[in-house]
Amino acid sequence: MKTATTPWAFLDEYRGTYFNGEWPTLPEMFRITTKRYGERPCFTVYEGDQRISLTYAEALQKIEALARWLHAQGIRKGDKVAVTGKNSSEWAVAYLGILFAGATVVPIDYQLKQEEIELLLKTADVTILFVDEEKHDRFVEQP
Repeated sequence: MKTATTPWAFLDEYRGTYFNGEWPTLPEMFRITTKRYGERPCFTVYEGDQRISLTYAEALQKIEALARWLHAQGIRKGDKVAVTGKNSSEWAVAYLGILFAGATVVPIDYQLKQEEIELLLKTADVTILFVDEEKHDRFVEQP
């Protein structure tokens, strides 16, 4: 039986194909994890007694679709995109989608007051904000 010399030895088989360098980025690591465990649950939420899960493969599809949408909106490497919301699979997909697009994530504490969030958005020079349904209408730009 072959034993790994380090807990991260499994990465060696992906080096040069899924990533270059010593360590993978979070998007690269997510793709590796999807390759290894694509049909396993990635994000799980409970609605009442019902358990709803996204597999790694399903999550990757949503994450990559969001990254493509961000690129279509003109978001490029280094642009700042904020995300605030309750703990949810949507929050995680938004966070990872921003990283996959090459942008910088600006995570904002959901419990901050609107004025505090607006100040952070302005100070950080955020281009796009992802916010959950509960607070959405407070941040929609009016024509």
